[in-house]
Amino acid sequence: MMDEFLNFFNFKFYETLESYNNHVLTVELSELDIDDKESYVLDCYLQALHLFEMFFSNSTHIIFVVNTVKDEGIVYRPRRIKSYLKNKKIVFSLNCLETECFDGRFEKYIHYYSRCMFGDIDYKKLILHLCQHEMGYGIKSMDDYYFIHLEKNFCFRMLDDRFIDIIFRTNEDKLKFLEEFPEFLKFKEFVPEV
Repeated sequence: MMDEFLNFFNFKFYETLESYNNHVLTVELSELDIDDKESYVLDCYLQALHLFEMFFSNSTHIIFVVNTVKDEGIVYRPRRIKSYLKNKKIVFSLNCLETECFDGRFEKYIHYYSRCMFGDIDYKKLILHLCQHEMGYGIKSMDDYYFIHLEKNFCFRMLDDRFIDIIFRTNEDKLKFLEEFPEFLKFKEFVPEV
């Protein structure tokens, strides 16, 4: 599985938020006013849920990845993973890989990952908490979550309520996706504020 996982590092999904390349399609989750917090979070949640359910089913084979940033002298464990697993055996099959990235600043990332079925993840709860955690709902700080779709060769990255990145191997893969799903063309040039 390590080779399979390393092959997906061509996606560069471990880079910092400031790094957007041609192979990333960023889908904004809501255009509602953030001042109406409840409506805004609900809209973000429903849009994210729709996107996930459009491309993933319970039987989809994925690599589930949780990223944390490693500070000097502190080794982080994923803050939030066990509570989002329906199949608790995944905790015992977690692998760990450390990488380094320089994108204006040097950072070390720890990637916790496991191959599983999408249905093994309590994705509805995870998506809800990602939408809520920076909005004052009492959800503890979250990590970065990635769902690598092994059959379609793309990756969903969700960090919070603002957007979902759909990460492709190449810009050509992204363009093929946009031909197949033209409703996503409106996001082709969207780059989120970070």
